[in-house]
Amino acid sequence: MEVPEVSIKISEILSNLATFLGIVIAAVVYFRDRKNRKRDQEIATYSDLNDKYIDYLKLCLQYSDIGLYSPTHSGGHLTAEEKRSIFYEIIVCILERTFFLYHDKSTQFKKRQWEGWESYIESWLRREEFRKEWAEYKNQFDQDFCKYIDGLIENLKLLHPEGWEAKTS
Repeated sequence: MEVPEVSIKISEILSNLATFLGIVIAAVVYFRDRKNRKRDQEIATYSDLNDKYIDYLKLCLQYSDIGLYSPTHSGGHLTAEEKRSIFYEIIVCILERTFFLYHDKSTQFKKRQWEGWESYIESWLRREEFRKEWAEYKNQFDQDFCKYIDGLIENLKLLHPEGWEAKTS
């Protein structure tokens, strides 16, 4: 009779262990999903606001005569330089969104997408005019994105110390 009792005890222990492990795994999955859902909501909110900001910048271009681009702009038509600044700002908004969506490279798809975007970012950073605009308003953007862009600029300077800039004509 002792053998069946030992088997029953082992079965009970294994059953309790399986229940415990199931609860732990379920909790881990729940909290991971909750964290992912929160991040997805944050990205969706950011994307909506980013879209609205880009729409605002487009309106500034469309109605350049009423002086809404910046608080320091006194009115009147935007200069070519101010219009170029708006275009660069739109590009940076798109690049920042891309950074949030693809930079983590958590999937093969994201990795492939990010490689192309990174090359595109570097092509803009080779333009001295673009870097000057970046320096003017980079504090408006996410700190991690700013560190990433500033790091790319430094890497480009190190890789090509002379003549690394693209022609901006």
